[in-house]
Amino acid sequence: MPQHTSVARASARDARAPRFGGADILLAASLWGTTGTVRTFAGGASALSIAASRIVIGGLVLLALAAWTRRGAGLRRLLGNRRNLPLLALGAAAIAVYQTAFFVAA
Repeated sequence: MPQHTSVARASARDARAPRFGGADILLAASLWGTTGTVRTFAGGASALSIAASRIVIGGLVLLALAAWTRRGAGLRRLLGNRRNLPLLALGAAAIAVYQTAFFVAA
């Protein structure tokens, strides 16, 4: 019986939650579109330093959001299971390679 109550409560909470999908897409598109601008105005900055800055800033923002959302439940679940760590490391390495390659090619 308690399961049904928690499911009903979660469903009601999700139904009342505002939907910001369009705003999220616009924000992502505007940030994606500023990569060339950053490269142009960075002047003497190397591709590696720009990529590293983007990775650190983006990682900190995502970490803060993961810790804030649902009181960090997803973050605890991700980091609490050791089986997730190799996949997490692979994802981080892929992002680092992509960012560096993107700015070297630009």
